[in-house]
Amino acid sequence: MTLRAALIWAGIGLLSSSCSKKDELKGDAPPPFASSKPGACSGGGGSVSDAASAAYFPRQAGDYCIDPNGETRSYGESAKGTLETV
Repeated sequence: MTLRAALIWAGIGLLSSSCSKKDELKGDAPPPFASSKPGACSGGGGSVSDAASAAYFPRQAGDYCIDPNGETRSYGESAKGTLETV
């Protein structure tokens, strides 16, 4: 065995001994997500408050609708929010 091969094997042994699963951090489980409520679209869905983009988004499409409890946001030149504030 050459010196180079011996150094490679020594390096592999050193790296494998320094890696340990004990060092892994284990955090808390993520919080549960809020599920949609049945009948959320029964009122026709929410509305888009931005006049410039409201025409692009129908309130309801099939079984899907804009969240009536959610807040719509828009960013850009003619919107309330600017891209710099994002």
